[in-house]
Amino acid sequence: MSDLYGDGTDNASHTAQEIIAAAVEENLFTHRSPELVALLSQLDWGEKIPDELYQVIIDIVAWILEVDTQQSGKLPSPMGD
Repeated sequence: MSDLYGDGTDNASHTAQEIIAAAVEENLFTHRSPELVALLSQLDWGEKIPDELYQVIIDIVAWILEVDTQQSGKLPSPMGD
C-alpha cells in the first residue's frame, strides 16, 4: 500500500490496509483520494470535521449510491437493509 495510507506501523493504517486489500480481493471499486486523506489526516481524533469536508463526503456517498442503484436496478433502502 502507498505511504499515503500509512506504513502499517500503527493500528489505524494497518486496519486501512486490510480493508483496502479485502476490497481489492473481492473486486470492489476502490478510489484513492490523496487530497482528502491529507485533509482528514490533519484533524485530531474527535475533532469536528470542517463543513467543506462534509460536502465532499456527501458527494462521495451520493455517487456510491447512484452507482449501486444503476448496478442493482433498485433503489437502496434508507435503513441500509
